[in-house]
Amino acid sequence: MLNKLLNILFFFVILHTSNIKVVKIMRMNFYLLKMAGRKLYPIQISLSWDGNRIQKTIGLSVKEGEFDTKREKFKRNIHNEKELNSYLENIKTNINEYYYNNLALKKAISKPEFLSFLNNLLQPEENNAQNFNRRTIPEIVSDVLERISNSPEFQHSTIKKYRTNVNYIISFQKDELKKKIFIEDVNQDLIKKYAYFLSLKKNLQDPSIHKSIKIFSTLLNKAFEFSFTDNNQHKIHFSNTLRSLNLNTESQKFALSNDEFKKIFDYVPSSDIMQISKDCFLLQIFTGLRYNDLKAITKERIDFDNKILKFQQTKTNNDVIIPLIEPALQILEKYYFSLPVPSIKKLNDNIRDICENAGLNDTIERVWKSLNRRKVTKIEKFKVISNHYGRLTFTVESLRGGALDREVMASTGHRDSKSFEVYKKIAKPEGIENVRSALEKRFGKKNK
Repeated sequence: MLNKLLNILFFFVILHTSNIKVVKIMRMNFYLLKMAGRKLYPIQISLSWDGNRIQKTIGLSVKEGEFDTKREKFKRNIHNEKELNSYLENIKTNINEYYYNNLALKKAISKPEFLSFLNNLLQPEENNAQNFNRRTIPEIVSDVLERISNSPEFQHSTIKKYRTNVNYIISFQKDELKKKIFIEDVNQDLIKKYAYFLSLKKNLQDPSIHKSIKIFSTLLNKAFEFSFTDNNQHKIHFSNTLRSLNLNTESQKFALSNDEFKKIFDYVPSSDIMQISKDCFLLQIFTGLRYNDLKAITKERIDFDNKILKFQQTKTNNDVIIPLIEPALQILEKYYFSLPVPSIKKLNDNIRDICENAGLNDTIERVWKSLNRRKVTKIEKFKVISNHYGRLTFTVESLRGGALDREVMASTGHRDSKSFEVYKKIAKPEGIENVRSALEKRFGKKNK
C-alpha cells in the first residue's frame, strides 16, 4: 500500500511540476521463467517504459506452486514467505524511486542506464537472495511431513514415527548443535553426532537409533523426490555411517513356548472384553495377522473349500494367502467372521493382564545397549508381551515345523528376506500346506 501511495505521489508531482503533456507510466512485473527439466524456476523481473523493455532474473528460484503469478507474491505455504515478499517489495520501492525521481527531473532514462541501475541494485543482494532458498534440514523434513500427512499412501503409524523423528531433528539443531544445519552439511560426522544425541539425550537403544537414522535418510530422500531440494548427495553418508557405527539391531523378542501357549489357551478371562482380547491374540498366533489386519477379516475373503484366507495387507498392500487351521475358524465363527477388535493400546494391556494371570511370570534378562553404553535389567516376561508376539509365534512355529522361508513369507507378507531374518534367528526352520501342517502339529487340529 505504501508503494502505491508513493507512486501516486510521484505521478502527481510530475503532472504539476513539468510541461510534459503525456506521462508514460513504467510497467513492472515479476514472473517465473519456466525451463524444461528444471524443478526450480527463476523469478524474473520485466520493466517497460517509453518503448524500452528490460528482463532480468533477480537471484531467486522457486517451485511453481510457491509463487502466485497473479499477485506477483510468494504464497503463504512457503516457510519464509514474509522475508521473501519483503525482498520483492524492496526491489519495487528502489526501482520506483529511481524511475519517478528521474521523471520528476524531466530526465529520460536510457535502456543501458536503467540496466546499469538494476545490476547495481540486484548484484549486492544476489547472494542473500539465494540464501532465502536455503532451507534448514528441520524446515525441509517438516515440509516432507506435512506433504505425506495428507497422503493416503502412508499409514497413521508411519506418520506418527516420522513426526517423532522430525521432532528429534528439530531438537538436534536447536538444543545440541545450536546452529542452523543445511542439507549440504550432511556428512558422516554430522550423522554420528546425531546418533550420539539420540543415545545420550533421547535415551534410545541401538535398534531405535538405527531406525531413526534410516528415517532421517528417508525424509531427505522424500525431500528430493518432492523437489524440496535438488541436493541428493546424502545417501552415501547415511549408509557409510550406519556401517561404521555397527549398531546392535538384533531383536530380543521371543516366541511363546508350548507351555506358555497352553497356559494362555486354558486361561478363562473374567469379562467379555478380556475374552475378546484373548481370542484376538490366539487368532494372531494361528494366522500371523498384524493388528490392523484383524479388522480386515470378512467372510467374503475366506475360501472355505480350501480353508484359506486371502486379502491385501493394510500396511504393505501385499496380497497374502493364510491357511486357516480349525482353531482359527472356530474363533472366526464365534464372532460371525467379524471380530470386535479393541484399540491397540487396550488390546496390548489386556494381553499383558491375560499373560500375567495365566502364569507367564518368569523373570527374563533384557540387555539395554546404546552405542557404547550397556546395562542388563530383569523383568517379568508378561510385561514385554504385546499383540505382535502372536504374529512372531506363528512365524517361528511355521519355520520350526518345516515350512520354507518363501512359503511362510507368502503368509506373513514380508517383502524381503532381510526383514525376515529376525524370525529365522529365533527359529531354525512345501507350499501353503506345509505352513498348515506345521501349525496343526504345534497347536492341534481342534481346541475345544
